[in-house]
Amino acid sequence: MQKKKESVHNIVTSSANGSSILVTYDEFRVSAGDLSVASQLYQITAGAGSTYEIGSKTPILIICSGALSDLTGIYVDGVLLDPANYTVVSGSTILTLNPDYLDGLEVGTHSLRLEYLYGSAETTFKVVEAKQNAETTKDTTTPASKVIAKTGTSAKTGDTSSVMLWLTLVLMSGMVIGGSVWYRRKRR
Repeated sequence: MQKKKESVHNIVTSSANGSSILVTYDEFRVSAGDLSVASQLYQITAGAGSTYEIGSKTPILIICSGALSDLTGIYVDGVLLDPANYTVVSGSTILTLNPDYLDGLEVGTHSLRLEYLYGSAETTFKVVEAKQNAETTKDTTTPASKVIAKTGTSAKTGDTSSVMLWLTLVLMSGMVIGGSVWYRRKRR
């Protein structure tokens, strides 16, 4: 950081030129040189290094600290992404890459850059082949007919209350109410 004494009259100016910043105030001119201030403005806060499995239909979600209103473009491998291949919502910038688009990418690591008015944020994501093993394709559900055939009874559905208990409780309540009515009539 350098300081030069100049005669400037109470002017405050700041401008961003690539990676350098220039601030002029009163009698001092401060030049920040090659500081990367703009690159620190925008950071990937979630989803960096995500992995997508081809055919999974699970989108990749990336969250960046930049305001959605400042977003100027989204690039995958240096190519501007068609808006049909993603959705963005505010809350910083919440980017969702569509599974149909991701299915069309080659297997490997891809770069993602969110370009803003005053800089950009970058990350990578991976596209991997779908897993093809017998364990993931095997149906692990057991139909109700197989459960009945094995055990001789229906599958339990979570109702474990005793019907006899409730029936006894209802009968006893009826007897108490009936006895009360009989006693009142006898007393009159």
